[in-house]
Amino acid sequence: MTADKTYYDVLGVDRNATADEIKQAYRKLARIWHPKPGPDAEAKMKEINEAYGVLGDPTKRNQYDEKIRPAQTSSNGTKNYYAILGVKFGATQDEIRTAYLNLLSNCRDAYELANINEAYLVLSDPRKRKQYDKKLRHAQPKPQPSSNGTKNYYAILGVKFGATQNQINAAYRNRLSNCRDEYERADINEAYSVLGDPLKRAAYDMFYTVIFRDAY
Repeated sequence: MTADKTYYDVLGVDRNATADEIKQAYRKLARIWHPKPGPDAEAKMKEINEAYGVLGDPTKRNQYDEKIRPAQTSSNGTKNYYAILGVKFGATQDEIRTAYLNLLSNCRDAYELANINEAYLVLSDPRKRKQYDKKLRHAQPKPQPSSNGTKNYYAILGVKFGATQNQINAAYRNRLSNCRDEYERADINEAYSVLGDPLKRAAYDMFYTVIFRDAY
């Protein structure tokens, strides 16, 4: 299973799927893959069973949901209301309202509900949203090139050298959700294409410790 692939993707269900929907999806996939011989089928069934073992257990599912939840704060602790509602920076009021109502209908806990309402109160008010957007822009980490112009992919994604893959994945999604221009988006995608690939990242890290040795 790849870093960006979740257990929900494995079972082919939405992240807000009910327990019955998850069970039905699991049984459907098991009927398809269990009878098939060969290592590919065995690997697929192992992946399916692993996913259901977590999503089929309420406690494990809640812990897993917390783990894969997109980064909702900036590097200085400012809450990212766009990430909380699951919309892009610059989303229209209709998109924000639709996302808000959808999240409300599928909310499972009080803490999450409080964050959703807090985000909507700001983003649905033009004056508050304008002030918040300005604050959020200042909270975003700025890319730091080396003295010879080599790009610092860790700085571009706003993570520390040695960050876990989950931290990199979350930072990438968060940066994209708040991207304001194509040039910045290109840098973010370029950084993730390297740091999101274990082999490329290993090669880059060797290079990084030399080029950015002062920060390392």
